[in-house]
Amino acid sequence: MSRGCGFRLRMPVGLVVAALLVGACSSAQVRYQDYLRRGERFLAQGNLPAAGVELRNALQIEPKSAAALYDLGRVFEGQGDFRRAAGFFQSAIDTQPDDTKARADLGTIYCIAGAPRQALAIISPALARHPDEPDLLTVRGAAERGLAEYGPAMADAERAVQLAPTDENAVALLAILDKQDGHLDRALALVNQAVERSPGSVNLRKLLASLYVASGQPVPAEAQMSALIALRPRDLALRMGLANLYLKAGSPDAAQRTLEAAVKASPTDDNAKLALAEFVAASRSPAEGRQILLGYLAQKPDDDTLGFGLATLQQRAGFPADAIATYQEIIRRDGPGAKTAAARDRIAGIEAAQGQYPAALQTLGQVLAVSPTDDDALTLRGEIALRQHDPATAIEDLRTVLRDEPDSLPLVRLLTRAYEAKGDMALAEATLRSAMSAHATDVPTSLDLASLLVQTRRLDQAAAVLKATALQAPADPRPLIALAELDASRGDSQSALAAYDAALKLAPAVPELTVEAAAFDEKEGRIGEAIEHYQTLYKASSASSLARELAANNLAMLLVTYRKDHASLDEARELTSSFATSRIASLIDTYGWVCYRTADYSRALQALQRAAGQAPQSQIIRFHLGMTELALGERARAREDLEAALAGSASFTGAAEARATLASLKLPRRSG
Repeated sequence: MSRGCGFRLRMPVGLVVAALLVGACSSAQVRYQDYLRRGERFLAQGNLPAAGVELRNALQIEPKSAAALYDLGRVFEGQGDFRRAAGFFQSAIDTQPDDTKARADLGTIYCIAGAPRQALAIISPALARHPDEPDLLTVRGAAERGLAEYGPAMADAERAVQLAPTDENAVALLAILDKQDGHLDRALALVNQAVERSPGSVNLRKLLASLYVASGQPVPAEAQMSALIALRPRDLALRMGLANLYLKAGSPDAAQRTLEAAVKASPTDDNAKLALAEFVAASRSPAEGRQILLGYLAQKPDDDTLGFGLATLQQRAGFPADAIATYQEIIRRDGPGAKTAAARDRIAGIEAAQGQYPAALQTLGQVLAVSPTDDDALTLRGEIALRQHDPATAIEDLRTVLRDEPDSLPLVRLLTRAYEAKGDMALAEATLRSAMSAHATDVPTSLDLASLLVQTRRLDQAAAVLKATALQAPADPRPLIALAELDASRGDSQSALAAYDAALKLAPAVPELTVEAAAFDEKEGRIGEAIEHYQTLYKASSASSLARELAANNLAMLLVTYRKDHASLDEARELTSSFATSRIASLIDTYGWVCYRTADYSRALQALQRAAGQAPQSQIIRFHLGMTELALGERARAREDLEAALAGSASFTGAAEARATLASLKLPRRSG
């Protein structure tokens, strides 16, 4: 008999089950919607870790939710993990093929990765349905720019901005194209208008500041960076950008004050303190940078983040023993923790760099005894094994690490080197080709494959790989440089020169490329082109002070070696005037040789004697000194220095002149 309410509600069992299922589904849907809403709210606030947690919870309930998949892709994109972001964007597209946002974001990632054709393939279906969607037009324009199709790119960018005048990506693309086309004033006007419409846009203000820098206007650039900092006072990257701006403008004190303000704005942020110390170490002296960190550590002695930073500065400044002592202090405090393992890994790295392989292996053994799968320890042990000609051990260790980090291309390339050292070229090639199939646009992996093909005498295949890589990464000069070197080795001078010229158009301010291309031009007798390369580097606004110094040095030597006109000789003197007080032997030598070529023998002698004192083993300096002594009538000293210059296998520029001059000095002098 029923008690309680005095009656029993009868319902068929099937209906009861159905009702329960409906209630459960309703409850799950409510939880899913709550997770999704919270995830999107955190995403809008910039709280990416919290957003990721909520969105993963949403996907536990609805694994095929296009909205959650897309939003989680945005989380990874914001964290810089583009590979995982691309995976979630693709999953969102698979679930909902008409998802234009996911297609636009995935296409953007392909453009960033240097894969414009893949970007076009992913957005084309959506563009066919939505031909006036600004995001899709912007991605197509960026892909067309990557393919050097500048006319269509400009048309798409202009249409996108017309449709969405405040869209950051569309405005940025059009401004970049205007700048590339030589219309910097038009780019500035465009972005200024966009900033006026969206004054709170961080990305647009960053773009505007960079355009002001490119146009040589540091004051308005500084104003934009200051406005950015006002919008985000705790954003360290923005303050570092302003500091770099001050540094380029020749105001290191203002740069330092900017980073000091960053520490005051975020007094608990160790990264701000490390940035300040590293800046001072680089711009003033390593000792001053270390002193700053020691001051912070005095306030908080157990701050291991600062301790690691101090050890890094000590190592960089050439005090490895001090760095090891700092790491040992971290180990003493941490005991058998993760920081101890990291500190020991770094100590082993210092020992290995010094060639103390037994000590390094012993230190790594301490790490691996506690954590047998420590990836850093195994990787370093593999590198040491390679240096000690033990590829089998290297292969074993690197394979173990790759199980944890299967997408690590540096590890794959290191493993390939181990296969090559073992003589297993087929497995090395297969490993590289497998990596390229998953990372088609990775330039270093392609270069390694081309190098392997050259080693195995398959030069045509190597050239094909390099040409394909140059097409896939049209903004990267490295494939073109490697192709130039390959063509030069095959005696194809014309192709080599064309490849060097193409690379220099992409990277006119890269000193290593300029030196290599100029040296090849000089060898081929194209002295005018070699001179132009150095003049371009010297005048490049983006070139560092060291790069400009290198350009001035090499340009002056070319001018006095191959030119005799007064304008060229005057240019050489102007380029090297600051070298007179240098402490670098090669720069003093150049200054002295320019003085010699312009018949200023007294200054030449003083400079070259000082250079020879600093670098007594330098054959070219002794040659220059000997020629100067001869010009001043000091034949005995000239003969002594020329003999020293030609001792052994002398192959410096001017060696033939040195031999001819020495031979003439050995001839008996005519009387009367």
